[in-house]
Amino acid sequence: MWPPAMWSTVLVMAVVAAVDPLRIGVVAFMLSRSRPVRLLLPFFLFAFTANVAVGAAVVFAGIVVVLRSGRRP
Repeated sequence: MWPPAMWSTVLVMAVVAAVDPLRIGVVAFMLSRSRPVRLLLPFFLFAFTANVAVGAAVVFAGIVVVLRSGRRP
């Protein structure tokens, strides 16, 4: 049958879809338009930029906490 790793991926994607159905609806709407790349590219770029910014903020906040605690990383 199917590999077990595939089912775990499908399960994770289903949980994400259940938590955030609006994003799936927005992407499905964009894909139904006549020129979806023109709509999806800014959506992707904004999402990528926002994720990188949040990730960098978490990393830098962790560095600040470690430096203030006096321990060396």
